Amino acid sequence: MLDAYAVHATNDKLLTSYIRPLLDHPDRGCLPDGSAWPSWFPVPAHVRDESADTGGTRQCRFAAHNPPAQTQPPSIRACITSRYPDGVVVSYDLSQIELRTAALLSGDEGMMAEYCTASPDLHAATARLIFPGLTPDDPDYRNKKRSLGKTLNFLTIYRGGAFKFVETARRDLGLDLTISFAEEAIRLFWAGRQGLWEWQDALIAEVLRTGYLLFPTGWRRTFSRDRESVERTYINEICNVLVQGIGSGQVPQSCQMEFLRRREAQHIVCVMPQNDHDGVLFDCPRNQFEAVDAIADDVFRHPPLWERIAESLGRYVPVDYEMKVLYPPGLSLQGRRGAT
Repeated sequence: MLDAYAVHATNDKLLTSYIRPLLDHPDRGCLPDGSAWPSWFPVPAHVRDESADTGGTRQCRFAAHNPPAQTQPPSIRACITSRYPDGVVVSYDLSQIELRTAALLSGDEGMMAEYCTASPDLHAATARLIFPGLTPDDPDYRNKKRSLGKTLNFLTIYRGGAFKFVETARRDLGLDLTISFAEEAIRLFWAGRQGLWEWQDALIAEVLRTGYLLFPTGWRRTFSRDRESVERTYINEICNVLVQGIGSGQVPQSCQMEFLRRREAQHIVCVMPQNDHDGVLFDCPRNQFEAVDAIADDVFRHPPLWERIAESLGRYVPVDYEMKVLYPPGLSLQGRRGAT
């Protein structure tokens, strides 16, 4: 009975979130040829993105509704097709861009050193902090222990605590951690990340002084200047807003804008039907892929906004990406990142 309920809950989510909005309101998401499109909302917006008819996000990111395309599960994502008869759909996803952004903005020596290595893997490095002597030969290395390192990395860039660590590990990984284990893991993380901690302290102090944080791009996010309100409500958001807003918001948008500029100059046939926060989908005729890949490889390694911020800070963290073929299924394309 429990298994049947789990299947029902999964399918009901697909119906209510992704399928019914298109079937019940075809004028909002479906074209006469049967193709389905989400509604895209610009950023920022003065309204929350809780409604399917309104949108925007305070994290400087694009928002999609009807359906929420950026969070679509694999079964829905598998329905993506190209608009071109011999078309391909590929995604370019910035690798660990929020952690790289935290490293660049904070100047944390440990994080910067890790990302400047030949094959950076901050998740594995953090896992080795938690589990000294951990090697890839460990049977639980990738699915459990490295994943726990990833969980801790993303937890600490917004100063999550031990209880949140335990909750996330149980929900996402099926691991039951003790509070004492979680507290020790967090202590070990911060022992090697003093630069990140001090940068976060400076952000909190800036909010208490001015009531807002200023982005390098000139955008501003306001908070309360009341110390009690800040400490009770806003610490996590203060520590995270620049990392998320720049890393998975403005930097990918910078890549899109630069791609559009070069596409027009080179008369390439290609559209970008979807922004996935830290990545972008490209739809093009197959004979245009090499030209698209050449531009995408450059702009996703050297996003213009990233280069400007790094120049202004006087330090640099390399950026990388992963390319995947989404359509047609099973097709292997030899891009500059290799066949995927």
